[in-house]
Amino acid sequence: MTATMPSTRGGGRRWLIPAAAVVVLIVMVVAAVALVRTTAGKKPAAANPAANAEAPPVLDACALIDAATADRLVPRATITRGGRDQLSEFGERSWTCSWRNDKISFGEFLRSRSVELTVARHYNMGHNTAVKQARISYDGDLNQSRYTETATDKEVYYSKVRTLSGVGDQAHAQYTWHRKTLFPFAFGEAWSRAGDLTVEIKFQAGQQRKDAAILTGDTLQAVTEQNALREVSGLITTVVNGAVAWRGGHGAPAATTGSGALRAGVTPAASPTPTVGASGGPSPSPSPTPIPLPDACVFVSARALALVPHAATKSTGTETGGTTTSTCRWLNTELPAGQGKRAIRSLFITMEYFTDRAGSPSSSVAHDAYVNKLSNSKQWQGSGFGGIFWGKVKFIKGLGAEAYQQYTSNKTQTVHAGTGSVVVRLGTMVVTIDFSGAQLPDKAPINSPKAVLIDSDEALTAARTVSDELIPSLE
Repeated sequence: MTATMPSTRGGGRRWLIPAAAVVVLIVMVVAAVALVRTTAGKKPAAANPAANAEAPPVLDACALIDAATADRLVPRATITRGGRDQLSEFGERSWTCSWRNDKISFGEFLRSRSVELTVARHYNMGHNTAVKQARISYDGDLNQSRYTETATDKEVYYSKVRTLSGVGDQAHAQYTWHRKTLFPFAFGEAWSRAGDLTVEIKFQAGQQRKDAAILTGDTLQAVTEQNALREVSGLITTVVNGAVAWRGGHGAPAATTGSGALRAGVTPAASPTPTVGASGGPSPSPSPTPIPLPDACVFVSARALALVPHAATKSTGTETGGTTTSTCRWLNTELPAGQGKRAIRSLFITMEYFTDRAGSPSSSVAHDAYVNKLSNSKQWQGSGFGGIFWGKVKFIKGLGAEAYQQYTSNKTQTVHAGTGSVVVRLGTMVVTIDFSGAQLPDKAPINSPKAVLIDSDEALTAARTVSDELIPSLE
């Protein structure tokens, strides 16, 4: 028998083809699928006034998954709430929550994870009771899942529908893997009905090596069927139990922001992302504090002044999370360079000290930080973007525990200069030495298009000279 597309008139998840949306910027390729609920712009059908005289409290869908579980599945997530407390044309009120983080640093991999949750409460419409409306909605989802399990092809794999027992009145789950796209991705979904409530949840995960070529799916891995279905099956059990308790008025996680209700068509701003330390993720940038010149910088100061004569010196320190950073700078923007010309030279030494969550010095955290820098450098080597061109990465043997060098040319609106960089890890530290320079007309600004950048030989030789003297003193 040939499978036919299920009718979804009045159903819950109107028939839609998932679409991949890809966004790439410097360090990562992110692929995501959006399942959108179709609406026709009609006025809501008349609901039973007596049955719906009092609107229930607005549900905070984000409160249905505890913080520990959410952080396990989507570490340091950006959380977005949404919903509508007015009846839709399908006679329902719905509330949503999403947890997303597309830049989770995990050793040599960059991970992307998200959870999307929708909870809907259905109401009497015409001759249909609220429970029947919910059943119609759920049956539409189930019929679509049963159809897609017959539609697996070379492009997309759909698992068999898995019936979930003990979850509401009805529940099922399914896995989808888009395996032949430029950026393969996969996710698990689960649906349930409990009386007049319907719940839908989706978990998507993937990872890619940090040094993978940009704009490619090279080394990209998607979540497996076993893992995806395990997670959504557990999540929907928890969510349905919480939603049923909310409906019964027992410990209801009701939204209380603003007016106490989410207005139709209004999505509240995302919750702030928690700050983290050196193990990855965004964190606030503290203001550098002036500090005395560190002993390591004093040790190489003669070499620094030979490379940057008559330099103005500056040293600063910052501490955030598990990372303590000390930076030393030697700068001269007015070096004589012949008649009508001047030269710019600068040397920066940045020393980062890493600790684990217990506050103990950690070589593994330092290694992860080094890998992040190396991966970014390798990802962009031989290419340019926004006025910056990255040269090839070259590994350095016998310097610290691991080290590499790279030349970059910078012709941005801020400055025009060539830079040689050496990055070294030794023990619980990562040290970066940057030597930069350019020659330009006397009165020209430092971003002048007439600037002549120092070449890779001069820039890298200077950076290596400093590193060869500095690193042994730190070991």
